[in-house]
Amino acid sequence: GILFIIIGGIGLIIILGNEDRFRLADIMLIIGITLFINIKFKDRH
Repeated sequence: GILFIIIGGIGLIIILGNEDRFRLADIMLIIGITLFINIKFKDRH
């Protein structure tokens, strides 16, 4: 699951990063939060 999120995120960064750098930062922030939540969720179980 996490691997697909990373691959999809990189794809979005490549597509949107060329058009808008502010969007690039937003996408990276979303990916970071998503990964952080997934890691915390795994540690809890």
